[in-house]
Amino acid sequence: MNMSNTRFNRIAKISIAVIALLTIPVRGFAESKQSSPGIVHARVEADVTGDGINDAILLVGYQSELGGLFCRSHEVVVEDGATQKKATLDLGDLGAGYPGSLSVGELDGAYGSEIVVAIPTGGSGGITNHFIVSARDGNVRMLVDAEELARGPKLDTRSLDHFTIELVDKSKGDRFLLGLIKPDESDEFDPYSEYYSESGKLLQPIDICIDDVSAAELAPIDGKSGLCEFVTYQKVWAIYHANSVGMIRTAWRYVDGELKIASIDVTPVLVPDAYTEYLESIDHSDPADAVEKAISDYKLRFWNAPPAFRELAFAEFRKFHLAIAQAEAESLERIAGIVDAKDSDDMLAAYARLPHIAADKNVSHAYKRAGLTTVYAGEGLWTVQPRAGFYAEQFGTMLTPSVARFVELDDVERNEPWLVDSALVVSMKELSRRTAGWEAYLESNPYSLFADEARIRFNAAARALLLGTNNTPHHGSDGSIRPEAISALAYHAKAYPGTRSGKAAEDVLQLVKKNANVWDNTVEKEIERVVEAAIYPDERL
Repeated sequence: MNMSNTRFNRIAKISIAVIALLTIPVRGFAESKQSSPGIVHARVEADVTGDGINDAILLVGYQSELGGLFCRSHEVVVEDGATQKKATLDLGDLGAGYPGSLSVGELDGAYGSEIVVAIPTGGSGGITNHFIVSARDGNVRMLVDAEELARGPKLDTRSLDHFTIELVDKSKGDRFLLGLIKPDESDEFDPYSEYYSESGKLLQPIDICIDDVSAAELAPIDGKSGLCEFVTYQKVWAIYHANSVGMIRTAWRYVDGELKIASIDVTPVLVPDAYTEYLESIDHSDPADAVEKAISDYKLRFWNAPPAFRELAFAEFRKFHLAIAQAEAESLERIAGIVDAKDSDDMLAAYARLPHIAADKNVSHAYKRAGLTTVYAGEGLWTVQPRAGFYAEQFGTMLTPSVARFVELDDVERNEPWLVDSALVVSMKELSRRTAGWEAYLESNPYSLFADEARIRFNAAARALLLGTNNTPHHGSDGSIRPEAISALAYHAKAYPGTRSGKAAEDVLQLVKKNANVWDNTVEKEIERVVEAAIYPDERL
């Protein structure tokens, strides 16, 4: 099991300059057969033509005549970064569905990455159609039949004695067994009562079904080559659709000029709820042991799980880890004597001890094992946070790209806070970069499990960038605008054009310029309106 934190070298960064669901006319795109305007659901930039220059890839949907989010069809549009020529691929009947997503990775080892499109159908079980597209040399085409991907491997199924079902891959002779779980309580509904005797003797065959693919991802084959395999997930259910009994994980690799099934795994359904219960049972008295147990159990449970399951389980682990960090932060004050100080002299002595205690903890082997670090929190106090890079080191490619990006941004915020004692402690340019990073994350992942946290981060950073802070205002005591504030706003407007915060920075500059670079109550109210519009433009931000 390769737990390297090396991520896909060629996974594309989603452009922050493009707004999701932006309506654009696509009639002029090469080969497009659509006559009505389309909606850009996703955009990535990567070299997919193989010339070493990044190209723009768009997923364009065409809404149903009935309106709503459902699209009657989708197209992939590739704009060559060198020639600016555009080529379009219609995804056909299977391209009908809800707003989809794009990802990019190298499957065949040749020049240029491949494009993976995911279109949710809205069907029961979260069925999602996937398309693997090549644009090498500007020739946009499917690499594998989408229906073949959706069906997955051909497996024969049958029910056996002792509450067991069997799945067989006849092409390779592989056999997989899944146990059926009976209800714990006697008054609970037992779906197997008509099919098995009390002793486990099979009375009649069970209806066993395999859904089409519901989730898929690009996964690195190793940590060095940069090559990926395409992994799909299918639900196995018995008797009725809500009765999930297993998950089929299929890895597809590019072999001899075509995408083929490389491996099949069938595992029981391990839901995140059970992991949450396990975390609650862990003794926290030794933080390092507790964290190591939680990580080990996560890997055992979810190594072959679909991305959504891994994300949910990781969110639960992170809550668990943050709770341990909070408890450790409180213990620092107790150890220093702040909690039990009897008078001001005791309190001063305790505060004097605190930095040394925090420093000792920070270099301890126990904190390294627990993935913790001490961080100055202002007003003489220290807090404890997850160590930067710890989640990437421990979970590696089990973190989805969305979660990995959130963790990357959050690590910086927790370990290098930009605001201490209401004063800015990083450069304005660094604050600008952080604002743009969170804005881009929200644009790319508006429905992420961590979107609410990201929104709080973005809102705080954007307000500080555009308005200043209590102890680092944008203006002097006489109301004159500080030159560094002007420079920072100008930098942000130029570096991030087309973004909401970039447009807001430009508007703020215009407002103060019209007021002769003087900050007064009237200008501040106008700027507040600009900031509110940038932070709360709609429900997604």
